[in-house]
Amino acid sequence: LLLLLLLSAAAATNVAVLSDPSLVPAGANLSFAAAVAGTFGACSSSSCPVRVQLQTRQELEAAGSGAFQVLVLPQGQLLDGDAALAATYLNFTRRGGDVMLLHSPPTRLLRVPDAEADINLFSPYEPYLLHNVTAVAQLGGLPGHRGVLPAAVQGVSAVGWTVPGALFQPLVAALDRYNRTVGWAVGMVQHASHTPFPGARWGLGGLRDWALYLHPDGALVPALCRFVCNTTSNQFGTTRAAASSSSAFSSFFASSSSSS
Repeated sequence: LLLLLLLSAAAATNVAVLSDPSLVPAGANLSFAAAVAGTFGACSSSSCPVRVQLQTRQELEAAGSGAFQVLVLPQGQLLDGDAALAATYLNFTRRGGDVMLLHSPPTRLLRVPDAEADINLFSPYEPYLLHNVTAVAQLGGLPGHRGVLPAAVQGVSAVGWTVPGALFQPLVAALDRYNRTVGWAVGMVQHASHTPFPGARWGLGGLRDWALYLHPDGALVPALCRFVCNTTSNQFGTTRAAASSSSAFSSFFASSSSSS
């Protein structure tokens, strides 16, 4: 019986949150990174244990490829103009690691081969800019799926571009005051095992309001937790040694895909 319990125990998801004083903007990077680490740490439960560590770029490189399953960039713009960080980020996801970019998307394209072009998430194209978002709605018909924001916020729609073997899924809709969907507050790109980013999942959030990403009352937090707790599952099939808890979350992504 003890052996069965041990075998059925959920494997912990190790999450690295980038926090590096050498990166610009340093102040916001460090303070928001610590708060975001608390958000992901609070996702942890007996069925989905999560371990979170703040990491500089050098620490992340030294930890090696198997130390973390998820890399969180508290601001996507940290990739702008930092070639060393961009290289670390690319190497992580080329090994199949999951990444999440929050708050502010990169404004510069990463120089990659054409087959890896979808690594350049988001788009500054005018139709994808979000103005006066007043509410968000989690897709999939979950209880409490809609949240009214304290104030209207701006941002960029969480759009991921796909190539053969990659699938984009909106996870949280952004709504205006007329309850119309104007874009995506949180999105995800999943990759098949034969792509340049084998089995990798990329989460992205484009609303520019720090509080929305923080625990316990952030309107986007449930989607962030589901992303982390589903790291062993993929629409293209299981890509890592799967924890038994992952099956509880796979239906969420399947239903959100069908509802979109």
